[in-house]
Amino acid sequence: MKNLFLFLLVLFFTVGIVFPSCQNDDDGINCKCPPITGEFFRINDLDIINRNLNGNEIATNEIVSLDDYIIGIQIDPEFYALQKRKINTGFSLMNSALACSCIFDGMSGAKERIEEMTIVTKNDFSDNLLANDTISSLFEIRDDYYGGQFSIDSFIDREQNLLYFDGLYLLLKNKPTTDTAFQIELKIKLDNGEEFIVENEPVIIE
Repeated sequence: MKNLFLFLLVLFFTVGIVFPSCQNDDDGINCKCPPITGEFFRINDLDIINRNLNGNEIATNEIVSLDDYIIGIQIDPEFYALQKRKINTGFSLMNSALACSCIFDGMSGAKERIEEMTIVTKNDFSDNLLANDTISSLFEIRDDYYGGQFSIDSFIDREQNLLYFDGLYLLLKNKPTTDTAFQIELKIKLDNGEEFIVENEPVIIE
C-alpha cells in the first residue's frame, strides 16, 4: 500500500493529473481563458473622434484647449486567426506554477502595416497653411498599446508598425492662428493597397 502511494505521488509530480481545460497561450500553459474569434483583425471601417485627455468625446464646434485635445483613431475590426490555438487537455502542478496569460480578440493587431498617413486641414490653419494644405508635420502619434509618442514618419518607419484597433491618438503640436474651426481629413493607406479617408467634426481650439 505504501509503495502504491509513493508511485502515485511520483506520477502526480512527473506527468500531472488530467482535468478538462481550456485554451492555452503559446507556451502551452493551461489557462482558464474564454474563447476568442481571433487574435488579429482586418479593418472594416475607420473613424477619427475629437476627445479630451480624459477620453471624453468633444462635441461639434465645442471650444477646447490645445493641451486637452487629442484625436482618437477608432477602428471597426473584423477579428480572425491565422491558425487555431492548441487546446491542452492536461493539467499539472508544473503548469500551474508557471505564469498564465490569456489572449483576447485583436491583441496582435492588424497584419497589414501602414504605408502612408496624410493629414490635410479642411480650413485655413494659418497665413501660410490654407484649406486643403497638408499639415502632417504638425502632428504626433501617441501609441498607448505598444507605447511611445512619434512623428508620423517615425511611426510608419518603426518595426512594430502593427495597427492596433484601440489606443492610437493624433496629437496636434500647435494651435491654429485663424478664427476658423479646426477640422482635418485623415488618409491612411495600408501595404495591401486599401485606403481609408475620414474627417473629424470641427472644433474650436484655444
